[in-house]
Amino acid sequence: MNSVSRNKDAAWRFLAWATSKEMLQRTVPYENINPTRKSVWEDPTTVEATNWAGGEYRRTAQLLLSKYARIRWTPSVYVTQAGDRWAAALQEIYEGTQTSEQALKNAAADINQMVRK
Repeated sequence: MNSVSRNKDAAWRFLAWATSKEMLQRTVPYENINPTRKSVWEDPTTVEATNWAGGEYRRTAQLLLSKYARIRWTPSVYVTQAGDRWAAALQEIYEGTQTSEQALKNAAADINQMVRK
C-alpha cells in the first residue's frame, strides 16, 4: 500500500482480501501458477496446475523458493518489462523451445541488461 494513500483502511482491506488463501486458490484455474502463499502452492489443485513440462517447472520453482524466498522485491522502473521477459521465458519452457535452464539464463541476462540502464 502506498504510504500517501488517502484510504488506508479500504486499501488494507482490499489487499487482505486479494491475497487471502481463498482468493488465491480461486485464481489457480485461471493460470495463476505462482501464488504467493505456501498453503496455496502446496494445495493439490496448484500442484496439478504447476506440474507441467514433465514436472520441471514445479521442481525449478520449488528450488528457487527454497533458496531465494527471503529476498525482497527491489523497486525498479523496469518491473513491468522484467515481468514480461520472465513470462516469455516461462512460455518458452512450456512450449519446449528451450530448456528451463536456458530460458531462465537468457531471461536473467536480458533483465540484468535492463536494470543496468
